[in-house]
Amino acid sequence: MDQETVRESLMPKPKNTGLASFTDAPQDEDEKPSLSRYRKKAKGEWVHIQMRMTHAQWVLATQFADSEGISMSLLGLIGISRLRQEKGLPPLPDLPNVD
Repeated sequence: MDQETVRESLMPKPKNTGLASFTDAPQDEDEKPSLSRYRKKAKGEWVHIQMRMTHAQWVLATQFADSEGISMSLLGLIGISRLRQEKGLPPLPDLPNVD
């Protein structure tokens, strides 16, 4: 093997990186089903949620939760439970009685 052949074998092969590479893909390959179709959220006993709020809203909500001696999460759950009751729906279950 000469030095030129060794260099060529070490060089990466050129790739088609444009949009045409998506349209030129062979269509006869087996398509893999999307995993997102089979994944289920909130499978466990506990689920997690994020809330978006302004900084001013966060400060006021945090101060109120601290003054009541409860967490922000519990404050949100109590609020949702009371809104449900105002609409004639049953409250959220398993909440501590905080009055």
